[in-house]
Order: sequence, then structure tokens, then C-alpha cells
Amino acid sequence: MSQLEEIQAQLEEIKEILTTNKKVLNLNEVADYIGYSKSHIYKLTSTNQIPHSKPNGKGLFFDKDEIDYWLLKNKVPTTDVLKKVSRGEAVMDDPSTWGIVNPDWMNKTPDYWGEKKGE
Repeated sequence: MSQLEEIQAQLEEIKEILTTNKKVLNLNEVADYIGYSKSHIYKLTSTNQIPHSKPNGKGLFFDKDEIDYWLLKNKVPTTDVLKKVSRGEAVMDDPSTWGIVNPDWMNKTPDYWGEKKGE
């Protein structure tokens, strides 16, 4: 690997690190972040299936926290979880059943409409 190629690889790593630390992502960044094509993301936004913003009706922007939440919704239970539930050892709606490290993780989503969670 030449010195120029090494520098380019390092720059790509730095770019990736900076992108993952941003709160608001543009179309290209969200495509890289979640691994979907830009055309698929356009389709998701046009059908309001993915959370996004269009300030002044132009450009697409995405809140990284909302994208993380969107990616993790509709979680599919593992076979271990299903076995525990079928044996009556756990309840599907209980976050501890799923092995979530912090059951309060959903309360970290932005509160854009001024509603308090849990009220």
C-alpha cells in the first residue's frame, strides 16, 4: 500500500468517526450510516416510513437518535426469549426479557412535541 493510499484510508476512517458523532445527518450520511441506497431512502421518506425533516421544503435531514430508534423498533425475539415466554418464565412486553441493558433506553429519544414520556 502506497503512502497516498494509507492517507486516503485514514481520512475515510476519520470521516466515518465524525459522521457517527453528528446529531443531524444529510441524505448521503444517513445512507452510509444505515447501509441503504439513496434511492431507497428517498422511497422511505416519500412514504413517510422513516423519520426525517425537510426545512423550507428542500433537502432531507435525519436526527441520528431517531434513526437509531427507527432501526431498532420491531425487534425480533430470539429463540431463547420465545422459550422463556412459552414456559411462562418471562413476559414479552417486559424489557428485561429481551436483555436490554438499560430498560429506559427509549426515553432518550427527542421530545419534539413537548410531551413527557410516561404521562
